[in-house]
Amino acid sequence: MTFTLNPERLQLLDTWSCQRKNKRKDSRVVDVEDDLIQIRTNKHQEVLFKKLKEVHTRSDNTSSPIISDAVDATATALPVINTTKDIIPAMTRALCSNDPAARLEAITQFSKLLSMCMNAIHTLNVLAMDDIPQLQAMAASAFDTRTIMEDGVVPLLVQLLSSSSDDLKEMAVLALSNLVGDSTSTRDCVLNHGALLPLLSLLSNPSTTKLSMLKNATWTLLKLCHGKPSPPPTLFEQIQPTLSIFRELLWMPDEEVVQNACLTLSFLVREGSSKMFQAINEANICPKLVGLLLFPRSRVIVYVLQTLGDIVAGDEASTQILINNGVLPCLNKILVTQSDKIILKLACLVISNITAGTESQIQDVIDFHLVGPLVRLTEAEFHIKEAVWAIANGTDGTREQIRSFVSEGCIEALYDLLTDPDPTIVTVCLKGLKNILSAGEINEQQGLYCGVNIYAQMVDECGGLANILILHSDDNNDIYDRIAETFMKYWPLELEKDYHNLHSCVAGSDQDFFFGLNLLSDVAHSIHESTPSQPPSKPYVKVSQMDFLFQFPDHIQPYINNIVDVEADGNCGYRAIAALIGGSKDDWPLVRDELDKELGLHLDLYERLFRGRLQELRSSLRVCGKEFVGMNKWMSIPDMGYVIATTYKLILVSLSNTLSRTFFPLRGSPPPNQSTRHVICIGFVDGNHWVQVFLKAECPLPIIADKWEEFCYPEARPWPTAYIPQMLQWMITDPPKPKIKSHASGSYVQLSEA
Repeated sequence: MTFTLNPERLQLLDTWSCQRKNKRKDSRVVDVEDDLIQIRTNKHQEVLFKKLKEVHTRSDNTSSPIISDAVDATATALPVINTTKDIIPAMTRALCSNDPAARLEAITQFSKLLSMCMNAIHTLNVLAMDDIPQLQAMAASAFDTRTIMEDGVVPLLVQLLSSSSDDLKEMAVLALSNLVGDSTSTRDCVLNHGALLPLLSLLSNPSTTKLSMLKNATWTLLKLCHGKPSPPPTLFEQIQPTLSIFRELLWMPDEEVVQNACLTLSFLVREGSSKMFQAINEANICPKLVGLLLFPRSRVIVYVLQTLGDIVAGDEASTQILINNGVLPCLNKILVTQSDKIILKLACLVISNITAGTESQIQDVIDFHLVGPLVRLTEAEFHIKEAVWAIANGTDGTREQIRSFVSEGCIEALYDLLTDPDPTIVTVCLKGLKNILSAGEINEQQGLYCGVNIYAQMVDECGGLANILILHSDDNNDIYDRIAETFMKYWPLELEKDYHNLHSCVAGSDQDFFFGLNLLSDVAHSIHESTPSQPPSKPYVKVSQMDFLFQFPDHIQPYINNIVDVEADGNCGYRAIAALIGGSKDDWPLVRDELDKELGLHLDLYERLFRGRLQELRSSLRVCGKEFVGMNKWMSIPDMGYVIATTYKLILVSLSNTLSRTFFPLRGSPPPNQSTRHVICIGFVDGNHWVQVFLKAECPLPIIADKWEEFCYPEARPWPTAYIPQMLQWMITDPPKPKIKSHASGSYVQLSEA
């Protein structure tokens, strides 16, 4: 199914408030339910017609000579009568007959012809009889909305929800679903006649309920919860004790059932009280919702994101519950791997409500590496404007958090979108830039970065705000005033200089341009008059380079006891290995030799593993003397990781911000005593250097090297077993990253020393 969504449903708020209590957007900003439900309604109508056709067909196929005899000439004449004038009286006589078979045949023909002239009172009498369930089912299918509302059919349909016949219950559900979808008044009528509890009872055991019933019943429940005005409060009171049903529905393999359940939860969260979400949380539904973000079908993800968006649009406590259940790693995976723009928009809006929360929640977004993908989505290739909200909200965090956002390129992203035609987006960008510049001003006042506002300098490098000011001079006075105010505060001298430069370049510009230029002139001159003298601009100062620790993933840093450097002579990787296995770092020639021997003794294994590159690797291990070696002799990971672990019968951990992996031996059984197994760790820093890393016990371990499982010997397979909890801990705390490919060969980029 292709979603055709109204773009207005994905428009952002028309105004932006700088007050924190107003920053969290209402969930209706991402309200795509009307479009989604209309699509589902159309599909549901198709299902309804198909179901009715099946009932008619089944009735035709099961007609017996007894039925034909009972309806006498009426039944035999029905197939050949061509006018409703003749057929309706005959069918009415059969309908009033005392013979159930005749009534069944008559009601079947009425339903086939969709007659509007049938006697509703007689059909009501049939509907109230329970001796022939199939007859009741046909009667239930023969009503239109007007008949149901005017002739009191709703109570009978609700009663049929508790019938012993599955077919009858399903036809009653179909009739009610058609009714509640007609208007909010008919919805409330169905609710007032007590349809909710028996409907929920039909869903109480999804695993044993017929799939078609699950689809129709969940759809009816969704329609009961949907609409404006909202359903009466009794609905929420009745549904709250039964929320565990939704946990089971979300586990169902059918995506239509899951979609219905998600949208129902979305309405319950939005229209219900805080107690409703508390009940949803106590029913343990949130973990399953989060898990569905990894569902292979994008259609399900759309509905799940809508539900999660309504949850995080609540208070910080509800947002924290989703964070605690692992929503951020899943959102990271969506941002990194998805190409569907609707999914990306919804995911960004969920994140924007998270960054509109507490400083702790902003930090969680940073820690799970969501800022970089958000910045990437603002670029022209994707142009997901909703990512701007998430970035701008995050700039309300601490100065250290703002520094993290800046380091990921958010200044450039916000600056580039200042030319967007949507004034709301421009306002959001200005708000984010103002927060960043304010943080830079505080740093400057505290003497940090040599007393320079480095963020203002970065905006300058993007091109400054003068051109942006001119572009918006005739479009939106509020935006113009905001930009001018920012210029007056951070670039007083530059503003006047930009005015003079621009004035010399616009001799042939139109009147609107000169209008903006004159406004710029007014601002520049007022600043010049109020600040007669200013110190010259300070030189640009770059942020100092971080040490080795901060070149490793954030979540492993607390588990690092020590980092020991070695000489950077082209042998640093082998020096680190030599020291870590108990020798001297000067024993690196011995390590090279032993690894070369391992490759030579097991040619078949390594030929398959390295696929034609074995001789190249062996050549890289062979050096003459102890002179400085070239790049072709440097140690590379992951290739050498497999060989090192296998040669020394140990576990090798390789850490870097690009590629972290755990290498187990390819051959040989692990020692029975885990305490005798040796785990060593090396780290890749500065883009070309290896160091020794010493980890704490029971620390998270990276996932297993990609090719280990494919090429390890059978006796080596138990090696990872004891370390699975530590690797799971790594997977929980480290979000997925896109795999990096080399342009030359398509293989994964090797980490190589200098």
